[in-house]
Amino acid sequence: MSAPYRILLVDDEEEYVVTLAERLELRGLETRVALSGERALAMAATEKPDLVLLDMRMPGLSGVEVLERIRQVYPSLRVVIITGYCSEGDFSRACSLGVQGYLAKPLQFEELMQAIQRCREEGDDDIA
Repeated sequence: MSAPYRILLVDDEEEYVVTLAERLELRGLETRVALSGERALAMAATEKPDLVLLDMRMPGLSGVEVLERIRQVYPSLRVVIITGYCSEGDFSRACSLGVQGYLAKPLQFEELMQAIQRCREEGDDDIA
């Protein structure tokens, strides 16, 4: 039996991200929630997620700043951007930092599940 796939959801909209986490848990995924970029970085260090679902616009550290710091410490950690608004500059920077996907809010849940599955398959390729 394989280890559970761990996802860190990072979004300052608490009700939204908790509901999303519950839906992912129903699909057998292990989720953790961070409501700020600062908390996300701390949790990435202790929780060792397989994937980060990252909002771009948050108070404090922005999604791009979180992504830059993740890449410094965890260069191969998979990150999918989930956002309602992203400037062209932020989008370009995120792409240059090697995100595995970009999904616009409101999310289509099946599209999210497909992105997660792609990341899981890529992770399996790393092990093989």
